[in-house]
Amino acid sequence: MGHHDCKCSQNDKHRHKSRCYKKHKKVCIDRSLITQLPNVIGNPINEKFGDSRRIPADPIIAAGPKSVITMVNNLLAIHRKDTMEEIFVDSTSNFWAELFSDQFSPFDVYTVYDEFSKRFFLIAIVPIQVSATDFITGTWIAVSKDSDPQNGDDFFKYLYIAPDIADFPKIAVDKEAVYI
Repeated sequence: MGHHDCKCSQNDKHRHKSRCYKKHKKVCIDRSLITQLPNVIGNPINEKFGDSRRIPADPIIAAGPKSVITMVNNLLAIHRKDTMEEIFVDSTSNFWAELFSDQFSPFDVYTVYDEFSKRFFLIAIVPIQVSATDFITGTWIAVSKDSDPQNGDDFFKYLYIAPDIADFPKIAVDKEAVYI
C-alpha cells in the first residue's frame, strides 16, 4: 500500500479517502496536516530538556481520538489532534521522576494507542545502577487514565524491573492483554 498526495477536494473526507484508495490503491494524505506535525528533533525545547537528537533519537508517534503523543528518547509531548497544538511537553526523565530518582536518561521509548481500552501506553528503558559496577534494566510504563490525556498527571506510571530485557522493546495490545 502506498501513499500519495491527493489533489482532489472533497467535502466528505472519509468517503473521499475510501474512493481514493479504491481508485489509486494508495492512502490519501492530507498534506496540510503534515506541515503541522511537531519538529521534535532539533526543537528549541532541547535547550531546556537536553539534546534529544541523540542518535538514534527513536522517534515515535501515536494518535488517539483527540490527542497525539510524540516521543523521542529525552522528550514527550501531547498535542491536540485537530490543530496539532502542543498542550504538554516534558523530558521523559521528569515524566517518570516519581517512580525513581533520575540516575540515567531513559531510552528506547515507544508509545501506542489502544482502541480497545481507549488509552495510550508508553514505555521507556532505563538502566538502574545497583552497585559501583552492576546495573539492572528498568522498564518505565505509563498508561493514560483516559483517551484524552492533557498532562503528565493523566497517566498511571509503573516501574518494572527485569534481569534481562530485549533491546528496544515494543508494546502491543489486543482485547485480552498488553504485551511488551
